[in-house]
Amino acid sequence: MDLETALQTYIEAAHTHAAATIQGDDAKKINRAYERISQSVAVLMQSKEGKAALKALLQSPDGYVRIWTAMVLTAEKPRVCKKILKEAANETGVWAGTCRTFLDEWKKGSLDSAFSWQDS
Repeated sequence: MDLETALQTYIEAAHTHAAATIQGDDAKKINRAYERISQSVAVLMQSKEGKAALKALLQSPDGYVRIWTAMVLTAEKPRVCKKILKEAANETGVWAGTCRTFLDEWKKGSLDSAFSWQDS
């Protein structure tokens, strides 16, 4: 997968995953979106250009993409990511709960990013 395809796939999948989670859609749809996010991030994190493209998404007008990007880049940009995630965690609903859980686990030192379990 080339960088442009990975970036577009990531953006679409991040939005789909969050929206589907909030709407309580079928778990298969949510899991497919997560897999697409994971595959795209693996490609993007392999190059300076890919990382720069992800970092730019911390300013995305799409809140779902911005939040997913904050979860992905916590090790790279901790201050900015923490701010984005705290704002989202102050909302109500399942997506805010996801952000709160992520922040709690990050604070405990359980993870560095949404993909800390993967080798980059």
